[in-house]
Amino acid sequence: MKKILLLVLPFAAAIILSGCSSTKETQKVVQKEKPKEIPVVVPPKKVVKNNPLQEREIIKKFKIESIDKLRYDYDENGELKNKGKLSLTKYDHNGLMTETQFYDDKGKIDYKYEYKYDRKYNLTETLRYNKKGIKDKRYAYEYNKDGNRTKAYRYSQKDILEKYYIYMYDESGNLVKEEWYDKSGKLEFTIVNKYNDDDNKIESLNYEGKDKLVVKYLFKYDNNNNITEEIKHDADDTAIGVIQYLYKYSDK
Repeated sequence: MKKILLLVLPFAAAIILSGCSSTKETQKVVQKEKPKEIPVVVPPKKVVKNNPLQEREIIKKFKIESIDKLRYDYDENGELKNKGKLSLTKYDHNGLMTETQFYDDKGKIDYKYEYKYDRKYNLTETLRYNKKGIKDKRYAYEYNKDGNRTKAYRYSQKDILEKYYIYMYDESGNLVKEEWYDKSGKLEFTIVNKYNDDDNKIESLNYEGKDKLVVKYLFKYDNNNNITEEIKHDADDTAIGVIQYLYKYSDK
């Protein structure tokens, strides 16, 4: 009887151990077959720059009080000749444009622009005055959710619509195209801008209508990413002039 009991015990133990081993193996198989959870990766939200805000912050940061633009043209000998001041733009302590004056060939003010803003510093209206100081044009604007201008309207002295302008941007918020229309909707002028990896405008192509190239501008910058020069090329890609930027800084 003892022999039979001794024989039965190892056999029973073997069955129990076998059962445990089988259960563990089954658990392992189940664990291996369990699908892995794939983490959801949320891409970072792309920041679209607000052009008016960015320009205002640069002007404010460097305390730029005004910008003179001087015009130089190449003569028949290929030498640059100073043609005088092209324009003068003034800024306030918030970096907002307050006035732009354009000059004729004699150095006298041809016409000037004055700017109006809302409480959030959005440009809402531009008024143009002729050389006699009479207001002859008014501009109004529309903006997208990123704060970039999408449309502008030009009105006459009698507040009749004369022209309108459409502005288009890339996914980074760079102004890549402008289209100028007369009041009937005829396309008069197109500007196409190109940018480098730092989002600095490096080239501006100006077309009559849709695709008749008239002039091209190439841009140079200083170490602060402020424009220092515009090199003007004709439709044959010949350099015909330079517009130089001169910055005046505030001591305050």
